[in-house]
Amino acid sequence: MENKKLLQLCDELGVLKQLTHRGYIEREGEEVIFTEKANKLVENNKTTLTAASKGVEEWIDDYRELFPKSVTSGGYPVRGDRKSCIKKMQQFIKENPEYSNKELILNATRSYVNRKELENFRYMKLAHYFIMKDKVSSLASECEMILESEINSDKNSSFEEGM
Repeated sequence: MENKKLLQLCDELGVLKQLTHRGYIEREGEEVIFTEKANKLVENNKTTLTAASKGVEEWIDDYRELFPKSVTSGGYPVRGDRKSCIKKMQQFIKENPEYSNKELILNATRSYVNRKELENFRYMKLAHYFIMKDKVSSLASECEMILESEINSDKNSSFEEGM
């Protein structure tokens, strides 16, 4: 997608207004200028992404513990094995930098596990397959759902503030 179309889409969806409201961009006519706040965020995310990918071993047990210990799916424990979870999580973070935040990942996983608990853990994915299986990531879908709900919540609160 070319930049002009992307800007138009973001403008139509109210994204540019949100970024302006939060101090990430300034608009001068058709031109969009990133503020120092936005530049710092991008630089911090680059550092965080590298650290997150390398630091997966430090928090992968927190991720795996969200999956119930005594539950199996297809005869296998849903927690999966640690080594596979580390490998897949590192790949996930590398391929999905927008979802590389550990807390987002844990919240998305918690949401999935809670929903599956209501279904008595029926057809629950193994922890490493939840991250990614056959180049499809259920974890990415869950992260996207959380971020979209946050954006919608911000949109609604900004709308109410403007009234």
